[in-house]
Amino acid sequence: MDCRQKVAEIQEAIWQGTAYTVSSAEQDVRERIEAVRSECGEAATLFLKIQADLVFGKCTLDAAITTLEGLKAEPAHPAWLRLYVLGALSRLLHDPEAPDRTDSLRQEIITLARESGSHVAEVVALTNWAYVLYDRKEFAQALSRFNQAQAALASLPSEVQNRRGVPEARGRIKLLQAKFTLDKALEERGIIEDSDLALIDSLIEQSTNADPENPHRQVNTPVDWAEHLLRLSSRLNRSDLLPRIRKALDDAYQGYKSHPCDWCRAYFHQVQGERWLFEGDLYSRDDLSRAREYWEKGISECKKSISLYDKTKHRDIRYPQRALESLNTRKAMADKPRKVFLSHKGTDKPLVRAFKQTLELLRYEPWLDEDAMVAGVPLERSILQGMKESCGVVFFITPSFKDEGFLETEINYAIAEKRSKAKDFAIITLVFKDEAGNSGPVPELLKQYVWKEPQGELEALREVIRALPLSPRLPEWR
Repeated sequence: MDCRQKVAEIQEAIWQGTAYTVSSAEQDVRERIEAVRSECGEAATLFLKIQADLVFGKCTLDAAITTLEGLKAEPAHPAWLRLYVLGALSRLLHDPEAPDRTDSLRQEIITLARESGSHVAEVVALTNWAYVLYDRKEFAQALSRFNQAQAALASLPSEVQNRRGVPEARGRIKLLQAKFTLDKALEERGIIEDSDLALIDSLIEQSTNADPENPHRQVNTPVDWAEHLLRLSSRLNRSDLLPRIRKALDDAYQGYKSHPCDWCRAYFHQVQGERWLFEGDLYSRDDLSRAREYWEKGISECKKSISLYDKTKHRDIRYPQRALESLNTRKAMADKPRKVFLSHKGTDKPLVRAFKQTLELLRYEPWLDEDAMVAGVPLERSILQGMKESCGVVFFITPSFKDEGFLETEINYAIAEKRSKAKDFAIITLVFKDEAGNSGPVPELLKQYVWKEPQGELEALREVIRALPLSPRLPEWR
């Protein structure tokens, strides 16, 4: 067995899951690496060592890149080793947010592969490049590289069809084809027809089954597809793809359970977190408690992802960090009191009901005694609880607004909430006149706050919305 085959076999042992499932695997891999030192040289040994260090969490991503760049700078290595080094380096440097960083490396791989007759390396490089271009949204170039990869794969000799890297490339090509098919359907027709879905489902199944012995792909292929559908659903504000997103993540979890690879698991938890962010957003309009529950699940998933990425200081840690920031922001807003306490005299109930109905249309949660009071609960306790759950109180001062025992209580509770919540609680006093021009007196305790004398109900509503710390929800299509 020549050095190329020996290095390939040890790489297989490192990356195909053995290292994660057998307690003695690391020692075995280290011994095999040392055993090839005398025959294959220091460079090949160092290349294998840095791969193992990454898998076993013994070095950071940046440290591995530095070592590989040092190997790349030495021109005397055989072509097969240079291809291995360039391939590993291009994968580790892959960064959709740094567009030109790996293009020259990939072109160098393709040129060297063609010169040395390494058709497999050419197929793998073209496939990876098509993916990178797609991630960067350079779709025309991605399609060009995709077509080249398909042609190169089809022309591979039969004896290398199952060589390491080929089944994975075949599966990734099918996955990319599914993405192009979905994009084309939406671009040309704006809808996804049953025939599109049948073809896409078939391509995803072929992609997953293309490399059944590769535990990384059994996790990453369905996660990659779920992530793509999530991005699409979020951008187009559509929920019809959710069943496929859930199924993809369920499929990924089957591989996850028997494949404790930190990077694969980090990616899985990242996309799960993004999934819960998206689902929470869908429910935030009509069921805030469920939305909050989903956002909390998303926070948990993102924290798991961050912890796993952090072991090797992987740059992809930024994706769950961004999702976590969005989730925390949404949850913090959901945890804030959202009710608006409506204080009024019973004879003014028709006026206040009209305000309540309009505020509800604007997605506020008005607190009105006739709806919120629970039978058997003391009145003062209900008022106190209603005030605590509110982000503001509106006092409707009319000629009939007089203290009959509870006005002073409501004002005192409101002032206490203002002191406690500061800018997150508003005391809004609206003074209305009757047809004769008479108005009720502003209670002494409320005079320390600004009050308004609107000329009509529409102006009064504007004053309420302007003063509340909670903005109305954005309009949505019914």
